[in-house]
Amino acid sequence: MHDDVTILEGSGELLRRIQPLWAELRLHHAAMGHLWRDEFLASDFDKRCAGLLAKSKGGGIQVLLAVHRASGEVGYCVSTVDSERHGEIDSLFVLDAFRRQGIARTMLTSAMCWLTDRDAKPIRVSILAGNDEAVKLYEQLGFQSRTLWMQHRPAETMSE
Repeated sequence: MHDDVTILEGSGELLRRIQPLWAELRLHHAAMGHLWRDEFLASDFDKRCAGLLAKSKGGGIQVLLAVHRASGEVGYCVSTVDSERHGEIDSLFVLDAFRRQGIARTMLTSAMCWLTDRDAKPIRVSILAGNDEAVKLYEQLGFQSRTLWMQHRPAETMSE
């Protein structure tokens, strides 16, 4: 990992700090998943945070924030364990300029340790269809496809 990057670890108190990066992830997903573009762009950060905090009651939430010495916050990873001990990598993002430097891998490795220490089983991640780079990274860390989830798209939006 880049020597000028430090990974901060916390819980819900760090969520507010990821908001600009989360907005960048929405743009990244909107560009990648044009069928769902409007949905991604309409996402609400406060609702997302509330959902993560509610889901993690009785289990826990970990927020990792990658901070570059000169550039500030460049990436994050949010993981949760719910009350039934199900673990999830809920969100992961690294700015384009800082990708392929081991930042995401470092955060994921830390997140996996955190989830394992909390006896999370299973540990899941949801990846946008077409995000082949993310799939490759997760597979390198031992994730395998189990189920393909599809979302219905109403006929009137199919021509967009």
